[in-house]
Amino acid sequence: MAAEKNALVRLDERTLKRIDALARGARRSRSSMIKLAVEHHQEHVKWLAVEVGKGLDDLEAARVRDFQTLARKLEQKRAAMADQRPRDGD
Repeated sequence: MAAEKNALVRLDERTLKRIDALARGARRSRSSMIKLAVEHHQEHVKWLAVEVGKGLDDLEAARVRDFQTLARKLEQKRAAMADQRPRDGD
């Protein structure tokens, strides 16, 4: 594990109160909650960059559908699933 270093972060009072409430509920320190939030955010940004890259690759390769086509397919799937559900009295 890499050596940890201190960092100064300025947060508004509302945010600190929310962090403190979460920390109390999780029985963790404010500092550990902030560290956890930063780590989660980093992972989210990394995931988002990968997914956006995939979307751009799909766009360049013309592997895209317009919204109307997608909405129609989703509605067909929803209708098919509704038809498979047992009805009352069956």
